[in-house]
Amino acid sequence: MITTTLTKLRQHTRDYFDAVENGERIIVSRYGKPVAEVRPINKNQMPSWKKPGLRLVVDNVSLSQAILAERSEQSI
Repeated sequence: MITTTLTKLRQHTRDYFDAVENGERIIVSRYGKPVAEVRPINKNQMPSWKKPGLRLVVDNVSLSQAILAERSEQSI
């Protein structure tokens, strides 16, 4: 864990974010008191709307194509 001030974070942002990419956590303080934590994103904590969706495939045909084919068969 790295502790820094807001001023140093602004001056060396790239270096600190390189450290975060390598798994480090950074505590940012202002007037000697911790105010923020910068940490790597845990992919398991990513909101569900940002996660890639599932691709459903049935017998090498996409599910949407299978549904459309079934609908066209039923309308005949």
